[in-house]
Amino acid sequence: MKKLFITAMLLLSFIGANAQGKIINLDKKKDSTEQAKPTGDIAIYQGKEHPIYVSKNGKYYILVISKKTGNVYKKYLKNV
Repeated sequence: MKKLFITAMLLLSFIGANAQGKIINLDKKKDSTEQAKPTGDIAIYQGKEHPIYVSKNGKYYILVISKKTGNVYKKYLKNV
């Protein structure tokens, strides 16, 4: 019983030590085009023209606004 208790206490202390070092700023919003490079090309999606961006990984996408929520999200393009 003592071994189980000691093992549990050591495990909890290691978990607590790992969780103390991280600080995450939730107030700062990331700009979705912060690292994006516009290509100069235009894509037509749902009858509207959108500029095409290239991500840092080399993938092409457009920024679309959701009709329901109004949030901006990336729509990745498959055949570019």
